[in-house]
Amino acid sequence: MITSKMNSGLIGLVLLLSLSFCSGPSKNYFSSFFAAGDRIQSHPIMDHDVLYFGSNDKTFYAVDLKTGSEKWSIPTGSAVKSSAAIKDSMLYFSSGNRYYALDKSSGREIWTYEIESLVPQDNLDTWDYHHSNPVFDETAVYFSCENGMLYCFDALKGDLQFTWSTIDSAAIRCTPAIKNNILYT
Repeated sequence: MITSKMNSGLIGLVLLLSLSFCSGPSKNYFSSFFAAGDRIQSHPIMDHDVLYFGSNDKTFYAVDLKTGSEKWSIPTGSAVKSSAAIKDSMLYFSSGNRYYALDKSSGREIWTYEIESLVPQDNLDTWDYHHSNPVFDETAVYFSCENGMLYCFDALKGDLQFTWSTIDSAAIRCTPAIKNNILYT
């Protein structure tokens, strides 16, 4: 991931590097690149030959790693600052006050859930782009949020299983961890 200032404004670029330069004198370091419409502050994830990431242009992208071309994208209405997570054929991420579950191959929406936030998204700390990432256990997906809540959903259906609140609704910016059926956040 690289960010570059261009004449038309701030554009996020994903560079697909050819690491063959490590073994020879070749000067062709970049095999291709993909330009998003704004900065990319979410960490990209890969699954097979696809790179998944969100952008501040309010879009989530799936890019073919072999060609650098867009496989699919979906508009989200808010900047995407958290990374996605993949389990089986499903892809999960958050954008603003909405949680998404998509088919990772097509980008087709499986379910979404919108929360009421106690603080305006993206305004808690305008300088801080850190957001938590979704995590899984056997059948559930967990999202923690700037409104101080932890949300647990049925991973396949999107049914809300439970919520938990921090003291004084303090924002949760860290990604939860799960071990031995205990959730840490």
